[in-house]
Amino acid sequence: MTPIRLYINIDHVATVRQARRTDEPDPLEAARMENEALRRKLESRKLVDRAKGLLMTRLGMSEPEAFRRIQKTAMDTRKPMAEVAQALLLTEEMGHARAAKL
Repeated sequence: MTPIRLYINIDHVATVRQARRTDEPDPLEAARMENEALRRKLESRKLVDRAKGLLMTRLGMSEPEAFRRIQKTAMDTRKPMAEVAQALLLTEEMGHARAAKL
């Protein structure tokens, strides 16, 4: 039986090792990214809660009704709920600003 001879390019091995190291996520960066994602979720939830309160006050809706209205509008317009909530809040602000000028 003839022995098999293997030739290894040391430069290639070093490059593969470096590539593996760069592919591993940095734990600190991963924590920062998770923190940012959680912060955005919290801000979105705050906007939706404020908009629900507005609908409950202005239109006499219950909390589930207000939530469902925002949710349905978001689905119908293919926008995130936070964006719909922000639009409601801005519309309310504009109404107050216009009323104050009169």
